Order: sequence, then structure tokens, then C-alpha cells
Amino acid sequence: MSNSFVSAVALGLAVILALTPAGSAWAGSLPPDASRAETTAASSAESPDQVSAQKNQKAAEETASAAKRDTAAQEALPEESAGTPKVTESSGAEAKDLTAAAVTDETGETAGTTAAQPESHAEAKKAARIRQASKSAKVSNQKQAAGSAFTPQGTEAGTTTLSDGEYSSDKYTFSFFGSSHGASFKCSKLLVKNGKTYAVLEASSAGYTHIYMGTLPSKTLTDSTGVNLYDPSTGKTGSGVYALKEKKAEVPVVINQKMNFAGRTTSMSEPYWISYQYKLTIDEPKAYTVTLAAADAESGEAVSGAVFTLTDETAGKEITASAGKYAVQADHKYKITAMADGYQQGTAEFTPSA
Repeated sequence: MSNSFVSAVALGLAVILALTPAGSAWAGSLPPDASRAETTAASSAESPDQVSAQKNQKAAEETASAAKRDTAAQEALPEESAGTPKVTESSGAEAKDLTAAAVTDETGETAGTTAAQPESHAEAKKAARIRQASKSAKVSNQKQAAGSAFTPQGTEAGTTTLSDGEYSSDKYTFSFFGSSHGASFKCSKLLVKNGKTYAVLEASSAGYTHIYMGTLPSKTLTDSTGVNLYDPSTGKTGSGVYALKEKKAEVPVVINQKMNFAGRTTSMSEPYWISYQYKLTIDEPKAYTVTLAAADAESGEAVSGAVFTLTDETAGKEITASAGKYAVQADHKYKITAMADGYQQGTAEFTPSA
């Protein structure tokens, strides 16, 4: 048996299928809580006579209690307000009297009259304004707290089948969304490093100090609510925040889809972070993968522990790899060598075609 050795090469698109496990359902005919409720109801069932007696006793007690409340309310009112209270509502045309309605129990008998202290129309409007102001202040405090608690999570650089290198603006299209007061951003160059995408973004105004490559919790943030993005007192920046130098910054980007980002400007009455969007469009080569595997030349049995060298002769790049799948580019010429204990070196060449 000769110790010759070959490398098996397979080309194809990589496909990943993600399955979401189905949720489990309770198997009983009724939910557990419902079963307990039925058991309790069955154990506490009473005869019709007992129910009727208890109902009459309850109605009598409620009537007596309501009468006491009514008497106390009548005594608390001015003499001219004794009796059924009336409230005059002014609608700007003809005034009309509103009389408090009587409350009846399940037997249909009057259980008492609701008595309300008269309130003028002006007092009612004032109370409504106070309630609205309190509500607005509460909402504002909630928004402030949410902004203060915001922890930035910057967007990472996307992956691409583009060759590593620098791409000028005539190779791609950059679209900016959300112009504010005439300010905008543009992309002066696209960079690909180790298969990941970056861009140099440039602000139209020198008032911009920082860029955040991520999503804000709201359309705008002040320095106080955005202190986790950038703290002017310490100069500390959060995840995904980049300082602009001469209006420019190199930042990670994701190509061929609309993405969120934000800019901090000092050109307003106070510094603000403002939300924007961008889309960087460029044609990418079709994605290919190569599967590296080793087998005995005579028996065809798999050989484990082989070490491969994958060389992109077109780009002049080389990687050392173990068995598995690796991304390759269309129309690039590749050479693969493989070595394993007890075997001669194996070699294969291929060029994926678009």
C-alpha cells in the first residue's frame, strides 16, 4: 500500500437552516388554575334558601349604611344646599341642572343617593389643567430616566465577499436619510479588511463632534440623557462611538441594507445626538465555499488530523486551515496543499466560476 495522499475539494453555496423549537402546551382539559377554581366552587356551594337569606341581609346592611352616609353628607352641606344636591353646568348657552342619580341594589330598591360637593366650572377646568400638567411631567421624567439608562451597543462591521482593499465613491452608492437643518453625512471611501466592511464618513458641518454607529432609544438625546454615549466632562465614549477629526471618522458599516446611526452636534442651543440612517450599496461577488477534506488515495477512507494550506493565488493571500468549510471568491485561482502523518503531501487547484 503506497502512502500517497490527496485532498478532496467540493464547491457550493453555504446554507444554514435555523429551527425554532415549538412551544409546549399544557395537556389537561382545563388550565390548572381553572381546575382549582371549579373545585373551590363545588366545595363552597350553598342551598338556594341560604343564598336568598344572605342576599336580603346584605341588602339591609347596605341600605342602613347608605342612609348614614346620606345623613352625614346633608349635615356637612350648607343649609341652602340641603336635600338632593344640584350642580349647574355652564355650556356658554343655557345653563342646565345636573341632579345626582340614585343608586339601586339588585332588588330594585333605592339604596341611597350619591351626594357630591358642588364644584364650579372654573374650578373643574383648573383641576383638569393640574392633572394634565402632572401627567406630562411624569411622562417627561420617564423619558429622561430612559435616556439616562441607555447603554449604547454599537453595530459591528459587516462581512462581504468583496476583496480586501479600498473602494472609491464611484464603486458604490451612499444614501443618507434624516437631514436636519441642512446638515448631512457622506461616505468618502469604503474599506474591506479581512472580509469586513468599514467606511470613512464625513459630516457637512464642523459642529458635529462624534458619530454613534447604532440605534438611539429616541429621535434625539441631550448630553445629559446621552452621557453613556459621550461624557463631555471626562471625554469617555461608549460602545460604537467615534470621534470626528476634521469632520471625518472611520467607522464599521454594513453594506446593502439600511442602517441606523447618530451624530452629536454642538450647533444648536445645546449639544444634541440626532438619529439618522444610511444605506451603502455596492455589487458583491457571488459567495462560494470550499470544503477541505483528506482521504487515503487507495482505500478512499477519510484521514483525520490533516493540515491544509489554502492559497488565493489571484489575491496573493494564504491561510493555514483544518478540515471544514471556507469562503472563496469567484474567478480567483486557488491552490490547496495538505499534509498528514504517514502520508505524502497532496495538492489540488481550482477556480470557482461566477
